[in-house]
Amino acid sequence: MIHIFKTKNGQFCVVTKANNGEILNVSETFTQKQNAWKNIGAAADSFGSKKVLVQDDCLKIKSKVYVCRIGDNLKMNIAESCIVNAEPRHVSKK
Repeated sequence: MIHIFKTKNGQFCVVTKANNGEILNVSETFTQKQNAWKNIGAAADSFGSKKVLVQDDCLKIKSKVYVCRIGDNLKMNIAESCIVNAEPRHVSKK
């Protein structure tokens, strides 16, 4: 699953985690959330995925998990919207 979260300095970061919880990729920080979403599209393409789960941990109360389809031009369709409301799980960078 891919996590997007807000850092302490107000920027956005993307972390890709394997099913066993191992961190596969940590992005640079982005000043705009839209750029973080673009990074998710590029990361999904590099893993050969056409559909990814993205957990948005930027919300203060609950996280949202989205099913995103990656198009040929790396544009994501998140029209399927929220499939799960979950408590935020903060990802620690080591």
